[in-house]
Amino acid sequence: MLFGNTIPHPTWIIRNEIIKKFNLYYDEEFNSAQDYNYLAAASKYVKLANIMLPLVKYRKHEYQIKNISKYEQQNNREIIQYNLLKTLEINISAEEFKLHKLIANENYNYIKNEINKVELWFTKLYNANLIAKAFSEKEFSETLSERWLKMCYTLFMINPKMIIDYINTKNLIFANKNCFKRFIFVAKSFFELTKLRTMKFYR
Repeated sequence: MLFGNTIPHPTWIIRNEIIKKFNLYYDEEFNSAQDYNYLAAASKYVKLANIMLPLVKYRKHEYQIKNISKYEQQNNREIIQYNLLKTLEINISAEEFKLHKLIANENYNYIKNEINKVELWFTKLYNANLIAKAFSEKEFSETLSERWLKMCYTLFMINPKMIIDYINTKNLIFANKNCFKRFIFVAKSFFELTKLRTMKFYR
């Protein structure tokens, strides 16, 4: 939830007694991001999870809310993300929140020269959660690791030296060993593919 809504709205299953018990209802102030705001609120009381099966057919068209209310939805998402970050009981600078938004929107190309700032931000979030206990420590670490992996992998495809930046974080507290192994596997596969292509070229 910290970086965005990862549970498609049409797939939700929730017990009625949970809704009543924790007074979980849609907030009309978040007209174009009600589902995200709803789940952010629900996550304080219940555990959220995805079933790894296709449950709906999702039709994309030009009149979807994310198209006709794009800027309003983006603004609401940022408000929700900021409120979630505040549950960690930390001070958030304008620069840090700008960085967080870039990561959340996967605009990695804008932070390719600021990897160290991302490390510091993720470490700050991880340490804050250890104290505030706003999120499950294990799941929070995995979320940060997944984001770090995705960012490094995306930038790695642009510039292979990014693997060095990722390797250098293998001992950081937010880095997840499984993510690290996966990244190394992908990197090796990439280099092997590049080597094969080079050999074919010279043949």
